[in-house]
Amino acid sequence: PHIVIHTDASGVKGIGGWRDKEHAFSTRLSRDHREKLIDWKEAYAVLFAFAKWGQLWAGHTVTIMCDNTVVVNAINSRSVHGQAIDPLQLLFLTAALYDIEVSSTWLSSEDNWIADALSRFELKKIADLFPQFCHADNSCHIRRETGKPMSELREKLRTFFGMDSLPTLVKPTESGKPPSKDSLQAMVSPPLSRSSFKRSHNSLQQQPMKRQRRRQSRMSLISKVTT
Repeated sequence: PHIVIHTDASGVKGIGGWRDKEHAFSTRLSRDHREKLIDWKEAYAVLFAFAKWGQLWAGHTVTIMCDNTVVVNAINSRSVHGQAIDPLQLLFLTAALYDIEVSSTWLSSEDNWIADALSRFELKKIADLFPQFCHADNSCHIRRETGKPMSELREKLRTFFGMDSLPTLVKPTESGKPPSKDSLQAMVSPPLSRSSFKRSHNSLQQQPMKRQRRRQSRMSLISKVTT
């Protein structure tokens, strides 16, 4: 069976996504995520959709319609640099958990206007499509999603794969200021490709032996899962 979903992220407001009239979400990002780069937010919107509905798609092929070329290329090539690697790693672990084949197709923002309206909370534009967001007095309000779908997904991944830890979506900071250029450079992660799940030999040698063994074991598991 084939499922098509549309997702989008707003630079300053929230995320949104839909599959049909019965499956749609429009919610604000938590404060921990609002300063993230747009690529990360777009990837998180996809992950959020899988956290909400992934168990309904077991054994399906899912095509993600998205207007962000970085996320589209990352999903199709299984490779990306930067912050978006963390939600995308969780996405592929989720796909493995539910036996879902994932691909992505780019479409313009104009064609992705429904998901765009959901991410910007412009619900009156889509009131006819999603009456669940509107009330008898013709007012429309977003339904702020709880963190339950995401927390339940992470617990399932830990249990199923037997992993001590998972990619971190929230990193502690010393202040609420946006990250500096130097700090962003330090946060750049390796690509998501199978070979890149393993750190280079030289970098591994610089780590304590105990931490090195744990990292090698975890990366080997993720490599097997994505294979």
